[in-house]
Amino acid sequence: MSFDVLTRRDLKPLRIWFSSAAAFQPGLTLAHTPQQAQAVVDEIRAHVVTETPLRSIFGPRRPVWVTFDADGMPSTLDLKETYLSTLPLCVFRLHTLTTLYLTHNHVSELPAAIRFMTSLRHLSMNACCLRSLPDEIGELRNLQFLTLLANDLRVLPDSIGALQELQEIILISNNLTSLPDSIGNLASLTTLRLDYNRLTALPDSIGALQQLQTLDVRENLLTHLPDSIGALQQLKTLNVKGNRIACLPDSIGNLTSLESLIATYNHLTALPLSMINCRQLKEVAVSFKEDDPCLQTLSQRHRSVYRWCN
Repeated sequence: MSFDVLTRRDLKPLRIWFSSAAAFQPGLTLAHTPQQAQAVVDEIRAHVVTETPLRSIFGPRRPVWVTFDADGMPSTLDLKETYLSTLPLCVFRLHTLTTLYLTHNHVSELPAAIRFMTSLRHLSMNACCLRSLPDEIGELRNLQFLTLLANDLRVLPDSIGALQELQEIILISNNLTSLPDSIGNLASLTTLRLDYNRLTALPDSIGALQQLQTLDVRENLLTHLPDSIGALQQLKTLNVKGNRIACLPDSIGNLTSLESLIATYNHLTALPLSMINCRQLKEVAVSFKEDDPCLQTLSQRHRSVYRWCN
């Protein structure tokens, strides 16, 4: 067929092909053998040596550490304190990695190529100046632990709700102002750490986290908790210290597994009477007078109940 006489119908399959080819990032060949993987590791080490400083405010540059599985394929890649400003694309050729440590670098974004790391179970990227997560983070379907402490994240992508194996999210000390509704899709989540952000509200969907045991939202800008929080039947620890909450929802009395409530430095003047139903509650910390009826009842039931009254 002559290209001079191509019709729109002829061009459609070509457009599809070019689109698919772009999606697979030409030039990124995954390492499928121990020899290929070792070559990639050598390339990463060479990049660190030639492209990053020997020292930073955190101290001297650390060496690149790699562990291998029984088949000779990389399972852990430790790039902590190697002072990378960007991640070399070759990192994402190591599709067998289950653990990736990137703490104390200067990487402001994760490239879309993160989607190739489908075996990844633990991603740690603390203090990296990270400003955003790509939508492709949702393709890490085996991810169980996501630690992004002390970054500059403002929002989370909706695709994070696709991480059905995720058990822990650590997002302490970012700049999050809201959470996507899709957060409620994280069926395996047991720990959600959101302390020291700028959240003004929690989505109603948070009540769908049926495996959640720890919810820490201390030092945010919350004025209330959603009624749906009462659906968290496995919740044991709730920390809302240092917010602007004036009252807790009555539904909090449905938290039959709750053992600890930390609610100091809010605008609370009383606890809802429904909390008397929280029969596993052993620790309560609040900042108001101890003649609150609910607090008195809880104190009589558990001598270990802690009352912090200004």
